[in-house]
Amino acid sequence: MTVLDNDILFYQLTDEIDRSIATAQAFLDYKRGDMTFDRFVMDAMEIASASPLYHSKFHREFIEAQRSNPLPHGSSGSSLTAICDYDGIFEAVINGGVWPSLTEGELNDLWEFGVDYSTKMFQKLVY
Repeated sequence: MTVLDNDILFYQLTDEIDRSIATAQAFLDYKRGDMTFDRFVMDAMEIASASPLYHSKFHREFIEAQRSNPLPHGSSGSSLTAICDYDGIFEAVINGGVWPSLTEGELNDLWEFGVDYSTKMFQKLVY
């Protein structure tokens, strides 16, 4: 079986990407003044809590740290870049599951699928 035939991996990866995009959109809404920072934190925590990879203490610290990040959205250290960190999402999905039987080719296929999906979803963000 190839990874492309393993729907559960794709669902888990796309679900995590969708959560990061929803969090990024909430962050952009906050930055635009459409919500308070406290509302953003509550929304981000609620979005993340649906994930099997969720750890509330670490996630809350990460989200609250975004308040003081002065870097512009396009920079490599920006809040938006951190929230939508595909490398981190991919690693969390692969390391969070039991996927020791995946070959390098299967991992590459999954990686490429996720990169394409993540890029497509990132382009839908409303600034």
